[in-house]
Amino acid sequence: MFHIEWHNRAKNLSTSEVQRLNGLAAAAGEYVPKRLIAVTTAGISRPAADFADTAKAFVFCVDRTSGRLMGLNSRAREARLPDTHPAGQDLEPW
Repeated sequence: MFHIEWHNRAKNLSTSEVQRLNGLAAAAGEYVPKRLIAVTTAGISRPAADFADTAKAFVFCVDRTSGRLMGLNSRAREARLPDTHPAGQDLEPW
């Protein structure tokens, strides 16, 4: 189960902000704590990214100019998002 938070500020996510969002995610689960998925238009500090990895959270950045979603911490980068636009991928002939 996941809890998604949108961070729409000019400042990068700090450790205290990721801790707060992670606490909200954990409290949102009725029976099982939820994992945090944070989406931001800014960045993340190195200590905050380290905390997010420890907390098993995923932090992504949306590039407003290209519309691409990029992982900001190692856990999010390991999620292996598609590299290209789905419409641009060729299908295998059957």
